[in-house]
Amino acid sequence: MARVKSNSLDLRLQRLAELANAADSESLRVELRQLLHDASNLIVAKAAEIIGEKELSDFTNDLLAAWKPFIDEPERDRGCVAKTAILDALARLGFYDLDSCLIGMKYEQHDPGYPSFDSGVNVRGGCAAILARS
Repeated sequence: MARVKSNSLDLRLQRLAELANAADSESLRVELRQLLHDASNLIVAKAAEIIGEKELSDFTNDLLAAWKPFIDEPERDRGCVAKTAILDALARLGFYDLDSCLIGMKYEQHDPGYPSFDSGVNVRGGCAAILARS
C-alpha cells in the first residue's frame, strides 16, 4: 500500500515539473489551485513555488488559504517546507497582510528528532521580510 502512495506522490511531483514549464492558461491555474489543497506538504510547496515563479498575482488569497492549515496543524508540514514556499510566493507577488505576518513572526515549530530544533525560523524570517518590504 505504501508503494502506491509513493508512486502517487511521484506522479504528482512529475506533473508539477510539467506545470512549471507550461505556458500560463486557465487549465494550468485550475490545476495549481487544486494542488494547493493537496494532503502532501511537498506538493503544496512545489505548487506555491510555481505560482511565485510565474508571478500569478491572482493566487494571493489561495496561497494564504493554503498557509493557514499548515500553521494550525504543524505536524502536516515537518520542516516548514510548505509554509516557507507559500511565504516566498506571497513575497514575490507583493503580498501584505499585517495579521498573518504577525502570526508568522511569532511562529515556532519544534519537529521531533534528536536534537529537536525549531524549524519555524524560515517562517518567522519570511514574515519579517514581507513586513519590511511593505
